[in-house]
Amino acid sequence: MTLSPARAARLDLWLLLALLLIYFLIMTGARPLNIPDEGRYPEVAREMLLSGDFITPRNNGVVFLDKPALYYWLQALSMAVFGVEVWTIRLVPALFGAFGVFTTFVAVRRLYSRRAAWLSVMVLACQPLYFLSSQYADMNMEVGVWIAVSLLAFLIADQARGAARTRWLLLMYLSAGAAFLTKGLIGVVFPLLIVGSWVALRGRWRDITSYGLGWGLPLVAAINLPWYWLVQRANPEFLHYFFIYQQFDRFAASGFNNAQPWWFYLAILAGGLLPWTVLLPGATRHLWRRWRTEGETGRRHLFLLIWPWLVVLFFTLPESKISSYLLPAVPALAITIGVYMDSLLRQPAASRGLALVAWTPVAVGTAFLTGIFFWKGSDAGRLLALGMGLQWLLAGIGALWLLDRQRLLPAWRTVAASTAAGLLLFIPLVPEFTQYSSSRPLAERMRPALRDDTLIISYRNYLNDLPLYLQPRQRIIVVDHWDDPRLMDRDNWRREFYLGLRDHPEAARWLLLEKDLPGLLQGPRPWFLIVRRAELAHIQRRFPGLQHWGSFDRVLLFSNMPPHQKATPEKRSLTNSAGRPNVAPTGTSAPPLPPAPAPAPADTARSLATAAGRTAPG
Repeated sequence: MTLSPARAARLDLWLLLALLLIYFLIMTGARPLNIPDEGRYPEVAREMLLSGDFITPRNNGVVFLDKPALYYWLQALSMAVFGVEVWTIRLVPALFGAFGVFTTFVAVRRLYSRRAAWLSVMVLACQPLYFLSSQYADMNMEVGVWIAVSLLAFLIADQARGAARTRWLLLMYLSAGAAFLTKGLIGVVFPLLIVGSWVALRGRWRDITSYGLGWGLPLVAAINLPWYWLVQRANPEFLHYFFIYQQFDRFAASGFNNAQPWWFYLAILAGGLLPWTVLLPGATRHLWRRWRTEGETGRRHLFLLIWPWLVVLFFTLPESKISSYLLPAVPALAITIGVYMDSLLRQPAASRGLALVAWTPVAVGTAFLTGIFFWKGSDAGRLLALGMGLQWLLAGIGALWLLDRQRLLPAWRTVAASTAAGLLLFIPLVPEFTQYSSSRPLAERMRPALRDDTLIISYRNYLNDLPLYLQPRQRIIVVDHWDDPRLMDRDNWRREFYLGLRDHPEAARWLLLEKDLPGLLQGPRPWFLIVRRAELAHIQRRFPGLQHWGSFDRVLLFSNMPPHQKATPEKRSLTNSAGRPNVAPTGTSAPPLPPAPAPAPADTARSLATAAGRTAPG
């Protein structure tokens, strides 16, 4: 039975949606949180949910004005509905990853063809840069998708007329407004920059009046102004800090994290688009020739060429570079490659030289199989690496066999399927390739003895994911040199807390100085003390009677309670009967997080040696 075009289109959409939800969601809880970002940003959302203040973002109670609020609101909604779990923390970026692929399919089907749409989403979903970014809890995937949706909606609007054109332009401006509310100025800078450059290169300035700027930009402002006005009213330093320091200074100045050379993003694209990277030069030439041949009727080709490389150029200018900043460019690159692959299927002879696509999984599989002999990680990791290597190697050999018989589409499907399978298997291996360890083992050690009045003290260190695993009802006390202005010299968690403390002195109740530590530890309340290994000797000299509770990668845990003591919670448990955190359900307000109590004066501190337990090992 032959399906009608309308029914075939609906079947495509439902099939794609089902595949995307399985693919992007299945591994969201398969690895611990990766700090600092997967601790910092979700914790801001959790504090919003608990405090009921959805205007001012806070991290550990410290005002944190680096980013707008839309991402936090979506995270808070996920936590309110499903609880605070690792998979719910990653639910939002994973859904956005699926949404970005879905909208790419819809756009390419309208702009090119059904087969080009399937090939484009195959390239977009089955590559490391896009998929792995969707499994990471920060706002780069969200803002990348909003910007891409805005630009794709504009492209469709440019091809449409009448009411349909207005609807697509409306989607463009709504998406740009959401991008602005997710990460700031780039949400509107990229659509305006890319569309403006496209118009300028074609010399079609008079077309600008047909793009709805007169009502579109006010719509973007209407989406954003309420929150920006409210947060400025609550935090008078916000506008200067957010727009001047975070947006302009971060772009133009040095001194921020992740300084990289100019060629950094070219290397990221070369590796992040694998196994499709080899097709990008030919795909770029293909679209260029089509634009030169078709002229104004092929202006969409020029748009797809301008779009990604302006994003790359824009982010190449500042010293600070992060791979996921490129996400707004990736859908356009995937479409460029997908349209090129569609054209190659009409020219079987053109398959010569494309074997490099199939050789990529062969090379990657061989590398993983070789690496097993030098593996220094866990035994489970070695087994996963073995499985990844074998499936990539066999898939690459199978794709080469298909290419040799001029069966391009089955060969590309084989490569795509093996890449997707390899990326899914790689997710549990991520912790073995990252320098930041999870606080989950530390939290599991503390939780049985944690009461509502237990002080959690972190000495010259802050583990961003610890509050998400423990979900305490009070602030974590962080002891450091908060009176030292040199904390501004490095772009890290200390600078974030220092800035929050400078503008909001009430945070001094739990951001304490080193002189306050003795008075804090000699009090009657139970406490845990988290110490970096680098500070161990210093702490042992000052407090020789600390009771050692365990060592966890870079930190050690001490307490004034005997090890293995399980205290009964005094007020309420941290989890409900189902084992979920006590987060207020949607539509209710939770009590605000109480601040930690002020410490006793330092001069009343007495030696802890009399409370001798076991001295921590050296």
